[in-house]
Parts: sequence; structure tokens; C-alpha cells
Amino acid sequence: MHLRSETQIRLGDESPRMGFPVEWWFVQGRFESEKSGRREFMVSLFRHALEWGSISAGNAYSLLISTLEESSRSSAWLSQIDPATVPFLVAALRTAPPAGLDPIAVRSLTDEIEQYGLPKSIRTLAPGATIESAPLRARWGDFELSQTEDAFVLGFIEPETERRCSFRLTPVHPRFHLADVAVANGGSMDYVSYTRLALEGDVDGETVRGEAWLDHQWGSQGWFVAGENTAQIFGWDWLGVQLENDSELLVMVIRDQRSGAALCQYAVLVDEGGAARLLRDVEITPRAWWTSPVSDASYPVACQVTIPSLELELDFEPLVLDQEIPIFPPIRAVWEGAGRVEGTWAGRAIGGHARLELHGYAYLLDLEQHLDKAVSRIRTDIESFLPRTFSQADLERFAGPADSEYDTMAQTAVLAKPLWDFMDRGGGNPWRPIFGTLILGALGVEPTPYSSLISITAEMLHDGLLVIDDIVDNSRLRRGEDCIHLRYGVDVAINAGNAAYFLPMLLLRDYPHLSDAQRLELFRILTRLYVRVHLGQGQDIYWSKSLTREQLRLWMDDSIDAKIIQLYTLKTAAVVEAGAEGACVIAQTDEATKRVCCDFGRCFGVAFQIVNDIVEFSPNVIGRGAESSDIAAGKLSYVVAKALRLLPAAEAARLETIFCSPALRSEPSVVAEGIDLVQRSGALALCRREAHEMMTEQWKRFSAHVPPSEPKTMLRVLWTFLLSLGCDERYAKFAPGN
Repeated sequence: MHLRSETQIRLGDESPRMGFPVEWWFVQGRFESEKSGRREFMVSLFRHALEWGSISAGNAYSLLISTLEESSRSSAWLSQIDPATVPFLVAALRTAPPAGLDPIAVRSLTDEIEQYGLPKSIRTLAPGATIESAPLRARWGDFELSQTEDAFVLGFIEPETERRCSFRLTPVHPRFHLADVAVANGGSMDYVSYTRLALEGDVDGETVRGEAWLDHQWGSQGWFVAGENTAQIFGWDWLGVQLENDSELLVMVIRDQRSGAALCQYAVLVDEGGAARLLRDVEITPRAWWTSPVSDASYPVACQVTIPSLELELDFEPLVLDQEIPIFPPIRAVWEGAGRVEGTWAGRAIGGHARLELHGYAYLLDLEQHLDKAVSRIRTDIESFLPRTFSQADLERFAGPADSEYDTMAQTAVLAKPLWDFMDRGGGNPWRPIFGTLILGALGVEPTPYSSLISITAEMLHDGLLVIDDIVDNSRLRRGEDCIHLRYGVDVAINAGNAAYFLPMLLLRDYPHLSDAQRLELFRILTRLYVRVHLGQGQDIYWSKSLTREQLRLWMDDSIDAKIIQLYTLKTAAVVEAGAEGACVIAQTDEATKRVCCDFGRCFGVAFQIVNDIVEFSPNVIGRGAESSDIAAGKLSYVVAKALRLLPAAEAARLETIFCSPALRSEPSVVAEGIDLVQRSGALALCRREAHEMMTEQWKRFSAHVPPSEPKTMLRVLWTFLLSLGCDERYAKFAPGN
């Protein structure tokens, strides 16, 4: 990398460099008028050569526009893409997906785009941009960027307000050119920057003035990904600062997004006279993070910049936290934030305007990390509701004022301690709250105000059911430790498990953001749910207590498969269906949408339970202890019933003998034999195929009522992931779904 600094204030030729696969023109700044006040803006036009592996399909374009009204802190954006990009993107990700992206996420993403299109947050506009050279003139719909002899001309429509912006941008400082800016893998870019331009023009006829910054970059794909066959995915933190002393500072850190390691970092200082200087001793340190409620990406939106050689220290603070813009997959989103900097330079206080760009943080590199982050938030929500040690105030919050005095020590010992013992174990798969927030987002409602209600209700109810289920099944282990009834006693376990059902109802009673009608409907859903799960539990108990060889044969002759599915509908799927129905109540959907969402939730729960049965026989799970398997427990599952039908007569008879004999089921070697028979029957593949087919069909119905969106795509990622459990050892810790 080397810097070419010019001394004259003039425009260079910013025509497209068509010989390079990636190129963009980036303009950011601010304008103001007496009537409209001050507004920040950013406009980026990207050219992409549609080339990946053996696929080549010419060029396509994308356009980002964002504005932020400073006094109200309200922001708006446009994300636009050339339709030619979509089929290319699907084909490229399918034929040669970057090794650094999660394969389940990539497969779900491409299937969703191909079948239902891009998320509705991304607009497609055909035909794509047209770009002329010498001088530059780019046009696409209402957007124009061109250059005259001494200025750039920029025109666009403001998102949301739909006001026409027409600006003339005249350089105040000379441009500089950074040549051959390389990343670790050898990919490089050229970077031309005009760090301060005078802005004048009009917005819907109203005269405005301000200042701007323009960059032109071109180069290789190596700034994004190291290649199809490597796991390195790149991103960057870019900061453009216009200081109050008429100098500018550009800071760039290119990162390996998986490790966070800085691969290349530099700064360029343009002094008040316009002279540019390349600096290497720069560091960006995150000071605050913000997690997007839409993409779930976490961004370091506040940071500190230090350059020891300048004795410069600047703190960047965004004007608004949510300045995320959705973009085409698999990048998914970027954070493009206007803000301010304050700090010191050689001991003197200094400040200025700035923009921070955070690219690469919304990639789905690893579903395990993505889910772990969601689990951490769920745990935080529950901790805010259920204390580990009860105080008088906590008990009054739950049960009302005491007539005399609560025994906080007793309630901590018999309620808080066993429940937190269970929840602290990890090893479970708390996907139900994730499902609830995603389906609410897919219905067009910002889930953040409701996330704690969804997390606490879904997860505490599920954990309470498991505590009781272990008592009913006389289980020994749960999540690698003694079951709660063995550690604390059956009486304590029953009390704590039942309390976990009902405590979330107190949260619902007082929860803000709900109307009385919504609250009443959610209470009705919970009441029906409690009845359904107990009916399912009763059916399960009946089969376990009545299991004999003769009885099993009668059941097998009497459509037992359908009855097992009904059991799953009651015991497992009812919780998921209730989550879907509750989301519809909050979103106030029509009846048709509510019906299809409930059907989808019910199907999801059934399909998951079938896969959970399959995972019971996965080597990744069996290795943890065959004594906890369905064979050892004598639990009649869908997989076991299918295996009995598929095996040759002699082997089916042997499995039947093992399954119906408590004495044989207590011998590990015999249990292993039974597991082997199920594995060899072909039932596992058949049941997985059935689960996938039923979900695929329900997804089609769901998609007819719910348009494409980022939450809907992530909902597809979730169910595809859960139906893949047991297939990939990387995700073994999430199975079984307990």
C-alpha cells in the first residue's frame, strides 16, 4: 500500500474501472436549511462483477441510501439491488459456498430466496444502473451521480419523505489515492478519497448547504472473502472524521470476522492545508455494542481511536444506535452510522462530525455462536424475573403483600434453588423462545418489547415440564446431572416444576405493551396449553404403565403411528403452537394468517419431536449413555414403532422382546443391541424424510400468508437447523432437544 497525495484541488477521473470485479462510489455528509434543520446522509452505489468459481454473468448493481434527521434522531434507508443479482447469488452460493459461512444457514438462505424472493426490506429495480465514462455519469431510477469539470453532482430521493435531493459537491481539499491496499490473502483495492467537499443544492426546491465526503474504490473480491475453499471471511471498521480544525481523518481496520483479528489497519490524516499523510500506528477499540433486533448482529457502535504518533485520541458516539441497513445476502446487513467525535489532539480538546461503517458483522458464520448468543439473552431475561435468592419484595411481587412475614429462606431453598440448578446446567436447546420472537418479527412486529415475555414464558414452562417429566419417567439424569427429584426430593421437584408453569402468568398479568383484550386472549392460550400438555403426558404414562408384549402387538395393529403423532401434538407441539398463536395475538393478524401460523407451529413441534426421537439413536448422543435412551426407558416413540414395522420378522421380534422386558432393558449390552436394531431398520432415514416433508409443505402454506423478511428467513434457518440435528457432529451439543 502506498499513498499518492495531490497538491491541487481538482477532480480526477472517477469513471468505472470495469476490469475489476468490485467497485463502489460512496458519498456521506450533512446538509441543513432554516426550514428542514440538519440531516445526515449516505449514498453508496456498488458495481459487482457476477463472477464466482465457474459462474460468470456480467455486472450488476446495488444502491444504499440512508438519512438521519438530527433533531428527532429519526433515520430511514433504502436498500436496492439489480434483479440480475438474485439468480446469480443463489447459483453461486449453491455451487461454491464460502467455507467460512455456516452451511445450514447458506442452504436455508438460498432455498428461501429461490422460492420466495429477497426479504421485503430489499427493493429490486430493473433495469440496473447505467454508467458512462469520461466523465463519470451513473444513473439508476431516481439516483444520479456524475462529475463536471470541477464538481460532483448527486441526486436521489430521500427514503420515507420522498423529497428530491439535488446537490453539487465541490472539493475543498485535494483528493488522495491509496494504491494496492492489500488484505492477508493478497486481494487488494485502490482507494480514492475526497475528504471534504462543499455541498450546495436544494431539497424539493428548498436551498440547502453543508459538506460531504466522497470515496471511490475498486479491486478484487479479496476484501470480502479469501476464496471459496477457505474459512476466512473479511469485514472492516471504517471511520471518516471531519474535524473542527478543517482537517480530516480516515481510519480503516480490516478484520477476519471469525476471530476478530486485525489483518490490515491504517489511517490517513488530511491536514487543514489539504496535505495527506499515511499512518500505521492506529487502533480502534470498541466501547459499546448494539445488537440489532432484526438481524441479531452485534456491532461495536461506539469506539475509541488512538494514534500515538499524533498524540490523538478520539471517542466516537453514534447519533442513533439503530443505523443498520439490510443488504443482499449472505452479508445480510451493514451498520452505517452518523455520529460525533470528541477527544484530544496533542493535549488540546477537539471534536467533529464522523461516520462509522461496520461491514461483515451480520454474516452467519457459525450457527452455534448465533444460538449461544440468543441463549444468553434468554438467560438474562429469566434472571431479571426469577431471583436466585428471594427477598420479601420478590415474594410480594409474586404473591402479594404478606399478612405477617414471608419465609424467604424456605422459598429460596424449595423454589429458586432447584429451578436455577436446572436452568444453569445448559445442554438444553432453548429454541422455543427464539421461535416465538422470529415468528413475531416475520409477522411485521418489532419483537424487542415482547422478548422477555416470550423468553420467560416459553423457557420456564418447558423447564417445568421437564422436571415433572423426569419424575413421571423415573429418570436418573437430565443434562448430564442427577434429576431434580433425585437431588432435592420428589416433593420439592413437583412443587418447583408446577411453579415454573404458573410464575410466567404473573408476568403476563402485569406486562406492558398489551391491551386488556390481548392479555385475556393470551391467558386463554396458556390455559388451553396446560390442559393439552397434561393430556399428552397422560397418554405417555398410559403407554409406559401398560407396556407388555401382548399390549404392544394390539397397539401396533390399531394405528399406533397416528396416535403417537397425536401424543406429540399434545405434549410437544402444543407449546410451539401456543407460541405461534400468541405471536398472532400480539401482531393482531387476521384469522386466516393465525390459522396458518398455528398449523405451522404445530407441525414444527411434531417434526421436531420426530427428529428428537431420531437423535436418541445418533452416535453423538448414544455415546453419552445408552441408559437414558428410549429403548432403555421403554418409551414408545414414532421411530421405535417404525422400526418394528420395517425390520424382518425375526429382528422385529427380538426388538419387541427387548423393548417389552424391564429386565432386559436394564442390561446395557441388550439396550445397545436394541439400539443397533433400530439403527439398521431404516426407520431413522424414513422418519427424518417424513419430518422434512411435512415441514416443507407447511412452510409453503405459511409463506402464502407471510411475505419474505429477515425474521422469516431466520425462522427457516431455525427449523432447517433443528431438523438436521444428529446429522452433523458440530451441533451435537444442541441434541437431544431437551
